[in-house]
Amino acid sequence: MPCCRIVFHGHFRTWGTLDLPKQNKTGDELIAGIAEREARVVVTKDTDFAADQLHSTRQFKLLLVRTGNIENTLLIDLFESRMGKILECLERNTFVEINRRYIVIHR
Repeated sequence: MPCCRIVFHGHFRTWGTLDLPKQNKTGDELIAGIAEREARVVVTKDTDFAADQLHSTRQFKLLLVRTGNIENTLLIDLFESRMGKILECLERNTFVEINRRYIVIHR
């Protein structure tokens, strides 16, 4: 089961790129379009995707994960220990970043 399903279970309806027809080859524009249409939060480690969305007119929420290489169990622990704050930040902002030490709000 992908980390996003474990971490956000009960908070958001989730899917991963592997659930899409082109799986990991799904283009950024399609992902952004689905997120906008379905009012989804995009969770990504892709800094290029995040940078592109800063200059986009699309309206969806983005959570950028900047933890470097980290074991899934540690990543899940990181999310679970900060879930309340992450949800609060996403409720009020469109672009939130999480790293091993901080939660950063981009405006």
